[in-house]
Amino acid sequence: MAILASFGHEGIPQSGLQAMYAETPFIGTTVGGIPEIVEDQVTGLLIEPKRPNAIAEAVVRSLQQPNREKMIRRAKEQVLANVLVDTMGNAVYDAISGAGTAPTKGRFFPKRPLQ
Repeated sequence: MAILASFGHEGIPQSGLQAMYAETPFIGTTVGGIPEIVEDQVTGLLIEPKRPNAIAEAVVRSLQQPNREKMIRRAKEQVLANVLVDTMGNAVYDAISGAGTAPTKGRFFPKRPLQ
């Protein structure tokens, strides 16, 4: 299990992406770019910052979650679909060239249904 308990500024956390790719349950705070890579209850768990009890509760919730394996799989699928170098490179090229559409403003991962 990976926990990123940031309470200040946070960009797109590489540690979160790496945990998700490694099929490790991820818990992060609602700070900076963390909510952009985690869809609460779908690809990981989000908690409010500066609340130690919330971390403990999220750990227990993650361990007891009946759809835990599905959440782990969805998180990895999201990383594979959006973060691989060729995927990101193609998205940047499309955005610059006008050949496609840029991701939804304010979201690192565009919201789309996961299989």
